[in-house]
Amino acid sequence: MENQKEVRRKLVEHLWAEINKAIVHSRRVKIALMNIKELGFLDEVSEYNLVLDVDKLVDMMAMGREGQAGPVPRENIQNAPPEEKQYIDGQPMTPNQVLFEEYARERFDERKWMKKTGIRF
Repeated sequence: MENQKEVRRKLVEHLWAEINKAIVHSRRVKIALMNIKELGFLDEVSEYNLVLDVDKLVDMMAMGREGQAGPVPRENIQNAPPEEKQYIDGQPMTPNQVLFEEYARERFDERKWMKKTGIRF
């Protein structure tokens, strides 16, 4: 059973690596990143937890078409006001830490976790 888990983990890691290679070598992704860089929005992009929806990816591949994302007109892009910094132990949190805290606050089920780990009070 442990061997199956290890095989699955390695397959998922391989898929993740191949998807990242494809993204990095994509001409469209390079153009989109250069546009974002020119507009000075790279910091805003790092605040998002970019997640790949594998089901949608498989559906798109089955239909034999690529995503039809086009360039965003510059007049449609708005600068978001900077959010107030959050701190932990006197240190400012990184954007990923802020996103994780928001995720944990909204979706983490403490009772379920305690039951799963065998913690009792």
